[in-house]
Amino acid sequence: MRWKVALSLVLLLLVGLGLISILNLSEVHAQVPYSGPWVGEVRFYEEPDTAIAVEKLIAGHYDIHFDDIDSATILRRVQEAKLPYAVSYGLYYEITLNYRCVQNETTGEIIEPVFPNPSKLPRPEVEGKILFNPFCNRRIRYAVHFLMSREFMAEKIAEGLAVPRYTSITPAFPDYGRYADIILAIERELAYNLAKARDIVFEEMPKMGAELREGRWYYKGEPVVLIFLIRTEDVRKDIGDYVASQLERLGFTVLRVYGTSAMLAPYWIRADPDDGTFHLYTGGWITTIVSRDQGSTFGYFYSKLGRPEPLWQKIINTPEFYEVAEKLYYNKFKTLEERRELFEKALWLSVTVENQRIFILHRIAAWARRPNVVLAADLAGGYSGAWLWGWTIRFTDIPKEQNRDKTVRIAIPQLLVEPWNPIGGSNWIFDMTVIRATADIPYYYDPYSGLTWPQWIKRATVYVHEDLPVAKTLDWVDLQRVSEITVPDDAWLFYDCKGKKIWTWGEAKQNPNITQELFNVPYNFTEPPLVKVVVEYDDRLFTGVFKWHDGSPFSIADMVYVFTIAFDRVCIGSDLYDSAAIPGFTAWFPTFKGIKIVSTNPLIIEWYSTEWYMDAEWIASDAADEIWPYYAQGPGAWHTVELFAQGERAKIVAFTTSKATALKVPRADFLIPPSQLIDQLRSNIDKSYVPYPEVLGKYLTPAEAKARWQNLLAWYDKYKHVWVANGPFYLESFTTAPKTIVLKANREHPLSAAKWEFLGEPPIPVIHVEVPSTIYRGREYAITLELTDKAGNPYPNEFVEFVSYVVIHEGGILSGKATPLAEGLWELVLTPELTGKLSVGVAEIRFIAVSKIIGLPSIEAKTVTITIPPEQIFEEITRVQRSLEEQMRTVQKSLEEQMARMREEITKTLGLAVASAIEDLGRTISDAMNAITGQVGTAMNVISSAVNATQRSVDEAKSSIQAEISGVKSDLRSVETRLREENEITRRDVAALSTVVYAVIALVVVNLVVSIVTLIRRK
Repeated sequence: MRWKVALSLVLLLLVGLGLISILNLSEVHAQVPYSGPWVGEVRFYEEPDTAIAVEKLIAGHYDIHFDDIDSATILRRVQEAKLPYAVSYGLYYEITLNYRCVQNETTGEIIEPVFPNPSKLPRPEVEGKILFNPFCNRRIRYAVHFLMSREFMAEKIAEGLAVPRYTSITPAFPDYGRYADIILAIERELAYNLAKARDIVFEEMPKMGAELREGRWYYKGEPVVLIFLIRTEDVRKDIGDYVASQLERLGFTVLRVYGTSAMLAPYWIRADPDDGTFHLYTGGWITTIVSRDQGSTFGYFYSKLGRPEPLWQKIINTPEFYEVAEKLYYNKFKTLEERRELFEKALWLSVTVENQRIFILHRIAAWARRPNVVLAADLAGGYSGAWLWGWTIRFTDIPKEQNRDKTVRIAIPQLLVEPWNPIGGSNWIFDMTVIRATADIPYYYDPYSGLTWPQWIKRATVYVHEDLPVAKTLDWVDLQRVSEITVPDDAWLFYDCKGKKIWTWGEAKQNPNITQELFNVPYNFTEPPLVKVVVEYDDRLFTGVFKWHDGSPFSIADMVYVFTIAFDRVCIGSDLYDSAAIPGFTAWFPTFKGIKIVSTNPLIIEWYSTEWYMDAEWIASDAADEIWPYYAQGPGAWHTVELFAQGERAKIVAFTTSKATALKVPRADFLIPPSQLIDQLRSNIDKSYVPYPEVLGKYLTPAEAKARWQNLLAWYDKYKHVWVANGPFYLESFTTAPKTIVLKANREHPLSAAKWEFLGEPPIPVIHVEVPSTIYRGREYAITLELTDKAGNPYPNEFVEFVSYVVIHEGGILSGKATPLAEGLWELVLTPELTGKLSVGVAEIRFIAVSKIIGLPSIEAKTVTITIPPEQIFEEITRVQRSLEEQMRTVQKSLEEQMARMREEITKTLGLAVASAIEDLGRTISDAMNAITGQVGTAMNVISSAVNATQRSVDEAKSSIQAEISGVKSDLRSVETRLREENEITRRDVAALSTVVYAVIALVVVNLVVSIVTLIRRK
């Protein structure tokens, strides 16, 4: 059982757009002379330099490169060498920001903007110093969006092999298509704006006590130094340098710390963020399967729900964001409309308020191989992300059956990055790629869709509440809609670490406070489940033919152990209690309504929950996976996991980074078990030790337990590690200098690789659409869109989830949905109401098609001109003309009245009254002239804008319309001429009047001077 971890999902499979039914395993076994994978051995070699790896691939030293090519130059080299390559869309980059400082641990309010502890980064510039951290300020984290140009990074740094990314939603997955209008609005809001970034930083830094001196920020007399951990293996080196330079332009001093993932991991993901070992980190992630539902990404990237490391566990979210993130993490909604509302809130809050991560680029990745090698390539994760790579890899230049003893050589950037353990071990893609090939799970993700194909599931029936928008696509799932679902009283609800028993639904319902006592989590027993799943597993599951790599038969005890230890790790007072598991458990447990083992031969379970997905296949897979022994970070038999659980209870090791740090012990590593645990293993053999005997004792005898322990010891004696899994390959050996791993084929596996041969080319829908070059405001447009496959055949409507459009114009973003007309033919209508809202100018219409059977949305963009219809132009011209004429009459009347008053005033008196009249006249004339000029300018701008915007349409109109427009223009020029003539007359009148007035004033002045002189002489 796993609390939900980062899920990346797949879609369903088609060949020639015809739905494939599940293959008959008996037919497959009749065709293939051996079981397990095609090839006999896979060797991994650490090769961090992509250019070197590709050259060795061309030379034949490697067969496959298990990393994406991020250089256009290297990709051209691959193309010149005629090497085949796959393309994927699941890799992306972000800037991780350290959000910690001395702050209120409930509200996040800043107490002092410095890290709580002296820096533990071993660099003389910062080690032992209390460092200022501007990124504990939410507004400054928000400003980081604006200080970098994602377009520049995509085109120049990534050489066109990337597109800008602003949110946690992958541009190549269905949810981007569903909420394109929201995301495009965010992209517009967060566009590059260094001035805005500067304004925010310069406003917030002084509030936190910093001061700017000679262009550099200081705090308490010391420069504000930002530690930037910059990865060097790929384009993140140049990305880091660019962002660092932008930060320096804002006055920060940046300490650039370069390194590989292994070198930098101790200072960010394995570090306590309070220890000031970094401010920024160039993060990179890969979604390894096509995700049909990315609602969990908000909880994963921005909250404690994501991971057990301190960097996640110390996040302090706003209550509003955590509420919506948790609801989306566990699908706590009932309608698609409610889901959209939650997505809109989560999207905006994540980029404006939270911003523990700033997403920057989404990669278009190429994955190269030799021409004679094939394997499944996931549209999201490429080769290394495809869960089925181990089952599908083989050589094509020899008959299939001759692959049995062949060795495949794989170059991979890094190996053995972190300790391997199923509960809290390495999550690095380079490690997980290898780990997944050693494991087997009840279902596998289709590499092109987001749905699941059964591996160890015979069939599943999914019962959902009739109001939920759930659909099914594949035949192995039966979907039933019901009005009510009831949990049986004998369904298991949880394990009690104190009472050492499993509580059933009926027992717990009678003691409603028990969950609060054991887990500090309240539970609503009156809330009914929304889904029930009945899973019937493969008949051979517990017959002994399916084994762990050490020879131990796969058993019901492995599955019951998963259920038990999961609750033991969150039970208050347990020796295995781990605070890192609490946030995920607290969010998940209220959604879980119980599980019932109906039968063990064959294994049939019932699963009850309030958590649901839009795809019935996902719901069924969740149920089948609930107690399957594949934990968060890999496979685990009960005896291998229990050995290290004993080590954690004895405080020798700990599964997670957080607990290992708290206990000051090593993190559990199944590859290098400490000698104390090997001694414990021998003791377990002597005692025939059965863990959780009150529970597992019903499914496991002491003799069976002893046999397990003996098998594990024999395995350790042979291979010197205890990584015992159950998949197509087993771990034979590894070295740490140089880093290599050797996997051997598990020929004891009962299933064959031929089962997965039906995987073909991804059936991506192709959009064909034509739009008018000009769209007139207020008019209706019906646009026909054609969907086909690559061969030009109509794309079946039953496989289309939706077709939509988004109009991006100067005034904002508008969107709508298309409706089907015929097979492969869709219509979208731009209504008069919608076009009437469009701003005049250039606009872009994006057409989006999301298939049920492929995870990659198809998007086609068209540019159009938005303008005013010709009839509205004439109306506008007439309106302006009338307005000008009315204004002219008003001005003329005002001038005449003012002139009359002036003449009257001049006649009455001279002196101050004359001056006042002149001043009033000047103001009136000035105002009138300004009014006339403004009206004329506005009129001409309106006319010019309208005429320019519709020039193309006017050129195509009839000559009579052109004549009419010309006439109107002539009339307007006449109006303007008359206005100018009237203005000139007015100016002349004013000038003449001014001359008279000035003459009068001069005479008055002369008379005054003469009078004064006469008086002086008399005296």
